[in-house]
Amino acid sequence: SIDYFFLACYIAEMVVKIIAYGGLSNYFKNRWNSFDAFVVFGSMAAVILKSQSGGSVATVGVVRMLRVARVFKLMNATTGVKFLFRTLMISIPAIFNIFVLSLMLMLIYTVFGKSMF
Repeated sequence: SIDYFFLACYIAEMVVKIIAYGGLSNYFKNRWNSFDAFVVFGSMAAVILKSQSGGSVATVGVVRMLRVARVFKLMNATTGVKFLFRTLMISIPAIFNIFVLSLMLMLIYTVFGKSMF
């Protein structure tokens, strides 16, 4: 299926990068390469588990998670997407604070509404 094709492409990319960096120690100095290796090894493990277990529910969940991780792997290629992702990661604490403030406001109005009616 298409999963095997993309897995083979990612394995080939990883092997070429290891050769280009001059070994595993230089390859793993870059965090994106470490993430790529995690995605590749996780995908290989998921394919093996899927073939042995016949596609159980837990295995399907792992495979879906690694498909999402492949999208993050593709972010390494484009600087614009990388910039947007970095901006999103920086703004998450502020978004969380606004979310908590909104929940507190809703709680106050809920208690006020229950006491009035």
